[in-house]
Amino acid sequence: MSLTIKKMPMPSDKVPYKCPYLMNPTRIVIHNTANDASALNEIKYMQSNTREVSFHYAVDDKMAVQGIDLWRNAWHAGDGPDGIGNRQGIAIEICYSKSGGPRFIKAEQNAAELAAQLLLDFGWGIDKITKHQDYPTIPKYCPHRTLDMGWARFVDMVEDKRQELAGIKKKKTVTEATYVEMNGYTLVRANDFSIKYWDKSKKKYSADSYINAGFWAPYKESGVAFTLPVGNLVCDISLANVKPVAQNHLKNYVKGIKLRYNTNDNASLQFHGKKVTTLVLPTNGTPYIDELASVPETARYAISGIPVIRKKVDVSYNNFVLPQGWDTSPFYATSRNFIGLKGSSIWIVTGASKTTNFVAKSEVYEKLKDFEFDDLIALDGGGSYYYKYNGKAPIIWGDREVNNLVVFG
Repeated sequence: MSLTIKKMPMPSDKVPYKCPYLMNPTRIVIHNTANDASALNEIKYMQSNTREVSFHYAVDDKMAVQGIDLWRNAWHAGDGPDGIGNRQGIAIEICYSKSGGPRFIKAEQNAAELAAQLLLDFGWGIDKITKHQDYPTIPKYCPHRTLDMGWARFVDMVEDKRQELAGIKKKKTVTEATYVEMNGYTLVRANDFSIKYWDKSKKKYSADSYINAGFWAPYKESGVAFTLPVGNLVCDISLANVKPVAQNHLKNYVKGIKLRYNTNDNASLQFHGKKVTTLVLPTNGTPYIDELASVPETARYAISGIPVIRKKVDVSYNNFVLPQGWDTSPFYATSRNFIGLKGSSIWIVTGASKTTNFVAKSEVYEKLKDFEFDDLIALDGGGSYYYKYNGKAPIIWGDREVNNLVVFG
């Protein structure tokens, strides 16, 4: 946090007037001072008199000054001696609101940073940001200048700063997809999503944004090397893009332009009879992730991967991953791709794991937990890793032929 915070403890003789009760905070209450004094002068004046008017912080264009400990109440919300604003709210006064102008703009930005840090410190969401006006026992149009400029605008400012302080950095891109950087990983929301079978050089696919996707198994027949999918896969396919020797293994699972391939269809016995964590995009409805031995006929696309987060929880390797048939071979430390679900949105995640068995050691979960994925699965990486976004492929490991690509935009 870049904001300077100066503490000025409340004089003991003023505690009975200014902050007489112990407090367990549950919210933040935003105010405007309605004058043009600095934060330091606001706190000094508040502590110098015996009026039952008080607040925890004053914030100006240079710093925040704390005049009351957060475990004591303050009198600021106008909702009486037992009101939740006065008895449970951390009061932040934004300075220079009488005249406004550049000093107030900066003070408001600093107040947003302070509020964001408090949200992180207490583990609160953005819903804990409230305004003086929300406590109506004594109605007051406060924070007046912030309200005039737009309350939703200020709340958005706090949320943006909260995400930045938490290690989530948003960037604008030339596409409609949201792009986020977080603890060494990049996250792109896929507004468009498809899976293509592509048994060729991954560099030669023409889309602007795509990754190598599902796990695959290498085979060789008559001296020709080819790959087959591992786990569940529903994707678009043109047999013209599949080597003839591989076509012999796939043609029975192709109908029209779709390949529908399940865990029992591969010659490998690794996943036979087991339910593997699989992302499913239904023809109608929202995407979901579930443990499946086969995909439903209603699936437009589907792909299996190593479960990392399920239902917002860090999964157990021994109790959840290993029983699906995953051995230790895909867990080496390398660059890899992931697919995540947050609500109804699909996110493409790419980055490097620094430790082997990143699920057992919770490395990826710890780095991405603040993004609050509902579900996250890991895809193939290592020698087949490929990530291209907006026409650029900053990291390439080799140029292996892979059997499927996730295309997104």
